[in-house]
Amino acid sequence: MLSRAVGLGISPVFNARLTIASNVNNYNLSTALQSLGWTTTKRARIEVTINSGVTVGSTSTGSPAFLVNLKDIDYVTIINNGNIFGAAGGGGVSAWTSNGTPGGAGGTALQALSNVRIVNNGIIGGGGGGNGGDGASIRFLRYSPSCPKGGTYQAGYHTCGRCLQNVWTAYPATCTPVYDYPPGNNGAAGVAGSGVAGSAGASPYFAGGAGGAAGNYYLGSSKITVITAGTVRGNISA
Repeated sequence: MLSRAVGLGISPVFNARLTIASNVNNYNLSTALQSLGWTTTKRARIEVTINSGVTVGSTSTGSPAFLVNLKDIDYVTIINNGNIFGAAGGGGVSAWTSNGTPGGAGGTALQALSNVRIVNNGIIGGGGGGNGGDGASIRFLRYSPSCPKGGTYQAGYHTCGRCLQNVWTAYPATCTPVYDYPPGNNGAAGVAGSGVAGSAGASPYFAGGAGGAAGNYYLGSSKITVITAGTVRGNISA
């Protein structure tokens, strides 16, 4: 839900106070203002308040939860009393005869393409990285070919040189061990807004995939002026 108060200044400055009162994904400030009649030819003086208990999230690690994309000459203040959470990174995948794949990196919480002031009374967190997939493991199945002349391998003696035709006669066999490569577990997805890196996968034989990196709580930090830091989780990038 959005609300505004317009007419607080003199044209051509567009003045608005917006309130985000219910959960929303991929909030685009420019799009929100255009729906209220703002055009790019107007300067803007904007205050956006996120209510307590409300989460601005994202449906994709490739898109920030909150995008500030006006002009540097505009005056934008965000008052966060709730949460701004980047999307969670996906978990890695395990395969039959290879290493596990890495977990995906978490997404960005707030990206600033233009100047913005932040009053953070809540939580701003990059998405958690996904856990890496476990590598495949090796399990002995049999020897190939089987013992010649219908014999069997000597019980408890798992080599190719101990085929028994009967209890009195042993003879050598030429064979190759046959293995199965059961995959390990797929990695779990990260947690939106947790801002933690994923864990690496494991396996006794093939390597587990690396854990995904934590997402950025701020992307475009050179454009951001922090008035109140509040709680932030994850990384930060210029």
